[in-house]
Amino acid sequence: MRQKIDDNSKAEGLAKSRLPSFTNEEIELIKGSCDFFAFQHYTSIEAKFGVEGREPSIERDRGVSLSSNSNWPSSSVRWVKIVPEGMRAVLNWINLRYDNPPLFITENGYGELQAIETINDENRIKYFTVYLKAVLDAITLDGCNIKAYTFWTLMDNFEWFDGYTSAFGIFKVDFRDPKKKRIPKKSVSFIKSLLSTRYIPS
Repeated sequence: MRQKIDDNSKAEGLAKSRLPSFTNEEIELIKGSCDFFAFQHYTSIEAKFGVEGREPSIERDRGVSLSSNSNWPSSSVRWVKIVPEGMRAVLNWINLRYDNPPLFITENGYGELQAIETINDENRIKYFTVYLKAVLDAITLDGCNIKAYTFWTLMDNFEWFDGYTSAFGIFKVDFRDPKKKRIPKKSVSFIKSLLSTRYIPS
């Protein structure tokens, strides 16, 4: 990334790189200084080397084009693909790249379009089941130092990319109701059972 952006900046006629550099002293100061690694994960994407064009862009600096595999299961929210093996792979990459730090999964969740989401959210339960199994495998088989996992999210809310059009909550919110009534979805019972039994169903 460093070299890619430096080269792009030079080709664009800039006097210095658009990506600031650390001094040697700053590099030594921050090396190994983090206490933990916080990580959010919803889905996976595929990356292919090479991006055409000369205009400055994130894609050009990144040097890869991104796409989804059409064989991956998908929710009604277009960008949410169900790829638990992708999460396990990233957890292992963090483990190897950063010397197995304490790792907190701060968000992991499944969305459906608000217009078709129901309280019988079987697909969300299936998503949590396969992703939790991937996390468990990362801990027990791969040795990842995972300290916590957070379901996303407690209730339907305003999503950064989708606004109110997508629903990620385990509680449905009636946004037409002045009191914003909350209704538990089936996934609430799933999570309650999971926490009380400490067992991921097959």
